[in-house]
Amino acid sequence: MVAHVSDFGLAKLIWTTNGISHNQSSTIGIRGTVRYTPPEYGTGGEVSTQGDGYSFGILLLELLTGRRPIDEMFAGGINLHKYVKIALPDKLSQIVDPVLLRELEQKSSTC
Repeated sequence: MVAHVSDFGLAKLIWTTNGISHNQSSTIGIRGTVRYTPPEYGTGGEVSTQGDGYSFGILLLELLTGRRPIDEMFAGGINLHKYVKIALPDKLSQIVDPVLLRELEQKSSTC
């Protein structure tokens, strides 16, 4: 388990003045870390707090599966999000990081 620090702060491009939301849309190209950014950013979608939520979700999936979103297995239209979605709910034990499963087994056997 290796810690990674992430800042998905793309939503900081959004601010509120007197209850009115404003977008700063002068970004050039796609901002953010490859494969952590929501797919709609690649098609011109606006930066939003939901995008940061998506990025955080990908980080959680990375922790649970032990696979990085840039893993070589994710090619040809599949990504970490789709990989997990396909496995739910019946094949969850097949995609969870074996290290996490061992930790759970060890903790449950000592209780």
